[in-house]
Amino acid sequence: MDKGGLTGPGMGSFGSNCHGGDGPTFPYVGKVLGNLQLNLLSKSKVYEDPALSAIFLHNNYNYILKSLEKSELIQLVAVTQKTAERSYREHIEQQVQTYQRSWLKVTDYIAEKNLPVFQPGVKLRDKERQIIKERFKGFNDGLEELCKIQKAWAIPDMEQRDKIRQAQKTIVKETYGAFLQKFGSVPFTKNPEKYIKYGVEQVGDMIDRLFDTSA
Repeated sequence: MDKGGLTGPGMGSFGSNCHGGDGPTFPYVGKVLGNLQLNLLSKSKVYEDPALSAIFLHNNYNYILKSLEKSELIQLVAVTQKTAERSYREHIEQQVQTYQRSWLKVTDYIAEKNLPVFQPGVKLRDKERQIIKERFKGFNDGLEELCKIQKAWAIPDMEQRDKIRQAQKTIVKETYGAFLQKFGSVPFTKNPEKYIKYGVEQVGDMIDRLFDTSA
């Protein structure tokens, strides 16, 4: 199955037959774009994973916008749809946000708001040690699973790919770094290497390999 790349035939020739200054061309282009968007939304439902569906839509909305800008059709579309460019940029950002929510199942394990309060210097009870173990394990398992899955997904636009990676890397590193600083030196296990599997920079390196099938 396609891993979130561009949709099928015709994308590369977008707008090739739409040039011209005659009035009827304006609504025609708008109608083509509207039908294309409906088609993309329909195709996106093929993906069971909401994050992969979001990447698929992101890629295609971004491709359409870049194609309109490159061919200067964006000015033509703006005659009848003044907010067309802004609308596509909003669609792209919405899909990025939907994708980012896929990482909540990883970061929620270690988010400050979900952590119990421990008294500094007080010996941990068995229940408290178990909670810390579960949080490290949940984060590690979720990180490994998402990186394995999303490594095979495609974002053809290098600028967008780097932007999405960087944003996600910042969020995860900050959350994990705070958790590691708080619990990394706490004696919650006799085998810390079993639970503290990654350093903060290692986590960042793993996220840097997302969307790269050659990595």
